[in-house]
Amino acid sequence: TRLVTRQTTFTNVSDPTKTGVVVFVQSAGTKSVLQSQYIPYGTLTAVGSVNEAPSQFRLEQNFPNPFNPSTTISFSLPTRSFVSLQIFNLLGQQVATIASEELGTGNHARQWNADGAASGVYYYRLQASDATKGTFVETKKLVLLR
Repeated sequence: TRLVTRQTTFTNVSDPTKTGVVVFVQSAGTKSVLQSQYIPYGTLTAVGSVNEAPSQFRLEQNFPNPFNPSTTISFSLPTRSFVSLQIFNLLGQQVATIASEELGTGNHARQWNADGAASGVYYYRLQASDATKGTFVETKKLVLLR
């Protein structure tokens, strides 16, 4: 899924001297708005491109953490890679597979809905492999609080 951003100039109706930009993030090919943010002019200090390809593999800390009942796990791929994202309990037993597929270069996110899982500490592991950069493996901890 590729994200598309667009911006619209916005004038505050109650105070026309206050203007800013509303930035929308949409999933490519749909009209669904995933996120929007109003940024008043004068507060924006830096602009970055959301379409820049990551330069390295990266696994982010899940958010929110602790969570109940679902959390989002984000990761970056510098090249097209086969990805395996799995959840393990403290005994090392696999309790869920969040992703097991080939994904393109870019930033990705997957959600884990832990309905039916007991409260406690879990680990999530990202394994990504491609022909040029080899295999990347990283594990992080997450906490489910009921």
